[in-house]
Amino acid sequence: MTVATLVVSLLLVQDDVDVNWKDNNGCSPLLLATAKGHEAVVILLLKQNDIEVNSKDGRNQSPLLLAVKKGHQVITSLQVLAHENVEVNSKATEGLSSLAFAAADGHEAIVRLLLTQDDMEVNLEDTSGWTPLIYAASNVQEEIVRLLLAQNGVKVNFKDADDYCMLL
Repeated sequence: MTVATLVVSLLLVQDDVDVNWKDNNGCSPLLLATAKGHEAVVILLLKQNDIEVNSKDGRNQSPLLLAVKKGHQVITSLQVLAHENVEVNSKATEGLSSLAFAAADGHEAIVRLLLTQDDMEVNLEDTSGWTPLIYAASNVQEEIVRLLLAQNGVKVNFKDADDYCMLL
């Protein structure tokens, strides 16, 4: 057990601890533990009945988005599988979804996990009109492109706000 895990364990047994408290940047303990990759702390926090799993920071990033963005596969799995209330399609300020972040950065295992979610929207656009498929294709993530193309309803002839498509 790490010191951070021990400290969090001690704090969580206090009657007046607020597990959803936010700092000046809008970060909750779950957001911070996720960003720093503290798997054991994330597990402890997710076990709390009143934890807000979709709490967002000042950039509109949820714990799931941060886990995906940082490539924390285990933490992503914990959050998606441990809580049915996790919003898998939430977007950060720039409009990127968890699937778009994973597709762009080549996190194949995370893409596979996200695609198992019934409510995952594979054509979710960011503020520029880019979809996860466009991100995967533009970053030459071949296996992720294959995974996305295998999804029902994925748009392959999609153009963004600047008339960019994957073939141009």
